Amino acid sequence: MRTSSATRPPIIRLSLLIAACVCVLQGCSKSSASSAYLQGLEQRAIAGDLARAGNVDLAVECPACNADEIAFAQNVVAAEKGMARGCAGLPAAESSYRNVARLADPVTLPTSPEYQEFVGQQTCEAAGRYERCTEPANRRISISDASGPAGALIEAIDSCRKYNPAAAEDIVNLAIAHEAQAITEDLMAAKYDRAKPELRIYDALPRSNKERVAQWRMALSQRPDQSHDELRLVDPKEAAEARRND
Repeated sequence: MRTSSATRPPIIRLSLLIAACVCVLQGCSKSSASSAYLQGLEQRAIAGDLARAGNVDLAVECPACNADEIAFAQNVVAAEKGMARGCAGLPAAESSYRNVARLADPVTLPTSPEYQEFVGQQTCEAAGRYERCTEPANRRISISDASGPAGALIEAIDSCRKYNPAAAEDIVNLAIAHEAQAITEDLMAAKYDRAKPELRIYDALPRSNKERVAQWRMALSQRPDQSHDELRLVDPKEAAEARRND
């Protein structure tokens, strides 16, 4: 005989309640198909397949994915393809790794511990490459952004610091050393227009030596042909280009 919900044994009613709670917490609309696809996508990223793959049509590959899952998958793919493009792809890669971390959610959009570790490693790898690609002698991408003369690099380093503070500090130390060397060499060679933008970048870096900044500013202000605009902003890209052509 069929029983009503009121006459069901307490254990059955408790099981249904637990199932309902799990559904609410995990999101009933999240299909097993989309979950399986995203898990496979994460493994493809770890294995390096996404970096080598052609265009990935997420709408075709995962019709069951909702808008949040599609956005997450797009950033997973963009991060690996950006890393594969060398210096030119680093801004997109670094931004995509940050988006992946932001979109991931332990309840509605969980990621595997293996992929979380991978994202942390790749985020710091991207920051290290960013430093190398913005060295004064070989600047291939912009080190600055709207937040300051070294804003783009600092943002990449800060993203790394969330996963590996020691690695982030190593990158800062390298950036400081490279900028200091470039400024010193430019001042000794009387290449003041090249020293100016690098001094601004050095000054903006975390833990830069403010005493050295003051000394370098004094050296620039005392040069024979110095105008009152001794520290006007010079485009770092132009300075890097001039250094390569020297």
